[in-house]
Amino acid sequence: MLRSFATLFDVDDTIVAIASAHGPALRGIVRVSGPQTLAVLAQICSDWPDDSGSWRTARTADHTLILGDESSVDVHLLVWPTEQSFTRQPACEIHTVGSIPLLEMIVAKLLEQDCRLAEPGEFTLRAFLSGRLDLTQAEAVLGVIDARNERQFDQALQQLAGGIGGPITKLRDQIIYLLAELEAGLDFAEEDIEFISKEQLLGQLGSVQSDLREVARQLQNRQLSNERVKVVFVGRPNAGKSSLFNALAGNSAVSKALVSQRAGTTRDYNLADVEFSGVPIQLVDTAGLEQESNVETADDLETKMQRLAESQLDEADLAVLCLEAGAESTEVEQRIRLAARDRLLTVRTKTDLSTAVGNDDEISTSVLESIGLELLSTAIGSLAKKLLQSEQHVEITLSRTSDSLQSAQQAVDSAVSATESGLGEEIVASELRNALDELGRVVGVIYTDDILDVVFSRFCIGK
Repeated sequence: MLRSFATLFDVDDTIVAIASAHGPALRGIVRVSGPQTLAVLAQICSDWPDDSGSWRTARTADHTLILGDESSVDVHLLVWPTEQSFTRQPACEIHTVGSIPLLEMIVAKLLEQDCRLAEPGEFTLRAFLSGRLDLTQAEAVLGVIDARNERQFDQALQQLAGGIGGPITKLRDQIIYLLAELEAGLDFAEEDIEFISKEQLLGQLGSVQSDLREVARQLQNRQLSNERVKVVFVGRPNAGKSSLFNALAGNSAVSKALVSQRAGTTRDYNLADVEFSGVPIQLVDTAGLEQESNVETADDLETKMQRLAESQLDEADLAVLCLEAGAESTEVEQRIRLAARDRLLTVRTKTDLSTAVGNDDEISTSVLESIGLELLSTAIGSLAKKLLQSEQHVEITLSRTSDSLQSAQQAVDSAVSATESGLGEEIVASELRNALDELGRVVGVIYTDDILDVVFSRFCIGK
């Protein structure tokens, strides 16, 4: 591993890195964080104000950054002079034209001023070490960056907002309060003062048990929702996608009704849980996508079907675009190609009815003659496996949290047994400390280099 955690824990360095995506763009960002941020800016900005040392609030301003004896560039600065920044250190973002050579020149200039190039994930690590984020939120930052679809993006945002860390922090507070009661009693054991009765202790332990079970149940539900890669079949009406779906789904398809007020017009979308190339997959077949849907004039049922199909596509991990053999792509289909890109498979259907040859990147199929079905299932499985192997940051949090929650539950159960058996408050307090430690590992109150390695080794530079 390239990183040195001894180096990363040294927050006295001022670090710098390109924070925007690699490649040309309208705007590029260079990020700086550390105690000498303002001093460094004063060295490289020709018009830097003399009173910057007295700044206490965040501010933005346009400045001229000196790159060399005869070169300079106008930049827009976002400056956090105190602990108000993401890292809780003086920090700055330098915004300019998104030219990679220019951004690299700015970084090189900052390195000349005794800045150090940031390690991958070092900005987020500093936010964690300063208490700005707990460990689950740090993992969620990466989940937001690398979300493949709207569902994953929303899930990562919920985690960033405290979706996991919040309930666990409340549980830790409950246990800390209970431990304080127990240890106060232990300190005054010879005085015959009862700080908490056996009935009160059992009642509070029961509340902790109940809350732990609820958090574990919610976590299990999230894990189950993430077990399968969601693959959505899209295409025009009568493009053959439903026949293709049924051929791949076999007997595992389950209909979900979409109902209109008009009698006799109930429509379905279909789900099927299958496994391709060893990957659990959920196939979804929805209504055909029209060229354009006019909401003002369209039939209410048709509008619902269109919106359902589009929402399923937004939530998909992988899309299968079905085009009838020989048919030209519509504007809607072209938009799907652009939107899905590396998570899209294009399939030509009904090839038994056409002599047209598809492109090399398209899979030719015929349900009637069982052509291309095995090739398609293998392609879906391969792409799904590739997507799963990319970045699964929120899933890593769930797995790590699940293990610690299980250990915490066992410790609290032991505390209850010790209380009921009258083994003494020392034993109960010891078990509660174990539970506290396990929950502390989830949010990062207790951590090791190994845990931080698992979390931060997947970050890129500048984040």
